[in-house]
Amino acid sequence: MLRLADSIPVVSCARISADTKRDEHGVRDQHKVNRETAARHGWTVVHEFTDNDKSAAKADVVRDDFEAMLKALRAGKLDDGTSVRGVVVVADDRLTRRPGDYERFVEAFTYNDGFVFADAKQTKNLYSEDVESMGLFGAVISKMEVRKMQRRVRRAHRRRAEEG
Repeated sequence: MLRLADSIPVVSCARISADTKRDEHGVRDQHKVNRETAARHGWTVVHEFTDNDKSAAKADVVRDDFEAMLKALRAGKLDDGTSVRGVVVVADDRLTRRPGDYERFVEAFTYNDGFVFADAKQTKNLYSEDVESMGLFGAVISKMEVRKMQRRVRRAHRRRAEEG
């Protein structure tokens, strides 16, 4: 039987762009899934980083908890000294939407050896160049999708304005 002291301490990362109800239900649901994912792997969530109602696609949005998570990963510990050895997310797009942010995440994550990473579907070895490249490719695709949505919204607004 796995004892708590033997489990790997990980952090949960949750983000939602728009919390229209202002009740944080989306990020709470993500953290619940992340705790379940961690437990499935024998890991323990020691902290939850939450960026509620914050876009990861906009360069001018500061995601305070994302930045704090990067700091904790690089240090290998939280500000209170609690060890951190990995990250759990529901999906990569909850983590980052921009290639530069994904690269900063991987740099902080791989600063130390032996960290673990998982989304709701699987574990991923971010120390593998192939896995890292696929994640970066995913961030590029995500950025393209966001830009497509922005163009469609702008066109729709323009059309409505023209129609009065």
